[in-house]
Amino acid sequence: MGADIVPEHWEMVNPKDKLSVFQRLRWLYFQFSLVTCTFMLDPWERRLADVCFLTVLAIVSYACYVYLPPYALQLFQIVKLLSPAAHR
Repeated sequence: MGADIVPEHWEMVNPKDKLSVFQRLRWLYFQFSLVTCTFMLDPWERRLADVCFLTVLAIVSYACYVYLPPYALQLFQIVKLLSPAAHR
């Protein structure tokens, strides 16, 4: 069922081994599949779950990029106004 994403030579991979970038990404994707249990899904279900995860990740990243800096600046200004050194 989920054996098609498990390469046969990855059974005993040491993460400290010298791996190429492509091998490292495949190993990380395999770990992600194990943690999220998507290795049990059919290939089309796995791709759908991956697309949903990446969509949510992209939306959260964009929201953090757009909305977090103004709120952080506001927070820093409030903290600066409330600090004891500002009242001297």
